[in-house]
Amino acid sequence: MIKAMIADDETLVRKGLITVMPWEKFDIRIVGEASNGLRALELIQSQEVDLLFTDLMMPELNGLELMRKLNATHPHIQVVVLTCYPEFEYVQESLRLGAIDYILKTQLEHEKMDAVLQQIVQRYHARQASSQNVVQRYGDSGWLFMTDQPNVDYSALVRKYEAERLIPIGEDLWFMIERLSDSEQLIREWLDNDAKCGWITGRVLLHKWETLQELQSQVRCYYERELFYRYEPGIRYYDVVIPLTDSDVLQDWKESDLAALTNQWVSRDWITDDALFQSMLEQLTTARLPVKQLRRLFYDAIVRWNFAEKCQIAEWLYSIDQLTFMEDWKALLMRTRDTVRSMYKREQYPNEIVTGIWKAIEYMQQQDQLNFTQEQIAKAANMSRGYFSQCFKEITGKGFQEYVSDMRLDRAKELLTTTTIPIYIIAEQSGFKDEKYFSRLFLAKVGKLPSDYRS
Repeated sequence: MIKAMIADDETLVRKGLITVMPWEKFDIRIVGEASNGLRALELIQSQEVDLLFTDLMMPELNGLELMRKLNATHPHIQVVVLTCYPEFEYVQESLRLGAIDYILKTQLEHEKMDAVLQQIVQRYHARQASSQNVVQRYGDSGWLFMTDQPNVDYSALVRKYEAERLIPIGEDLWFMIERLSDSEQLIREWLDNDAKCGWITGRVLLHKWETLQELQSQVRCYYERELFYRYEPGIRYYDVVIPLTDSDVLQDWKESDLAALTNQWVSRDWITDDALFQSMLEQLTTARLPVKQLRRLFYDAIVRWNFAEKCQIAEWLYSIDQLTFMEDWKALLMRTRDTVRSMYKREQYPNEIVTGIWKAIEYMQQQDQLNFTQEQIAKAANMSRGYFSQCFKEITGKGFQEYVSDMRLDRAKELLTTTTIPIYIIAEQSGFKDEKYFSRLFLAKVGKLPSDYRS
């Protein structure tokens, strides 16, 4: 008996499927129903489920996100997607996540229900059979297909090789059963001739893993710990060696060492110093941090970058999640560097002048109370007041007074939202000597009084 659940936010659709579909004829029993993805997850925690029929467009948690969570927490649950959307991109994404079938609700006619359920059950049992020993089922070797870009067209792989040979073992990871007719040369030629397809591959020797889940775990380790650093643009074929030896497994860095490396990337020096930037890139590659720590390192560094606007910071933070290989990280850092250098018109001034202005900004931001003068900051930068004023405006794009005023308002907004300090003290700590002037300026710039902003 296959225990099934239906997740769909349309009550009529949900109840209709439960009532009309010939479940018992195909040895399926509906054990639960949910109106959204979160509710489905809650029920799955307390109810044994083998097969999930899920809508794509649901509140709280949509069908694709639900599939991603189940892949991580309940990989044994097989999924059939229900949707009113015939667009290929939805089919593509659901198949990429491991769905065994796809039902278009608007075309589900009564006379077709038997055929639909029969195909689903056949695919369900075929997938179940894959839980036996991998070598017993698939032989000693096979081909691993991986992607090197987002939103890869899965149909290109299906058009080249039969769908029955392709077994999903993770998001964007497919294992292909090897046949005698397979040729490494022919596979290489296909990948080289159709480089835009986004697939890379390698032949893998199978060990006596008991389940596909064990193979999946080993492949994910290889993908994140080896291929992440070995990948080179244009190279479509790699030697896949699994399981990894103890020496191959990347170890987490100590928090103190990770903090020291993060601080190097927080500094502005790598923006202006070409040699230092190349050295830091090499260090990053040599360090071979586990991907999760590399991502955390740059999350921590980027939020502390004080040489860019908040919208740019948000864009860079978003970009981190889209990076697949170390080469992508290097490219992002080079683009970031070019953006900042052009933003501060670096080419007009020697490195030491740009560095002096940036260090002056860092000095200002580090003050507990922003009540300094331009003369004090110019002196700290070892520049005359007039030349400092000229360089500051041309390098930052703002006059010193305007820049400091914005800095003080940012400090005030932070204190208003994170503390309960009285507003007159916040004004003082932000560098404003007059609370009334502070309130008027805050209203003019932010559009609200400080008291309203806090509430």
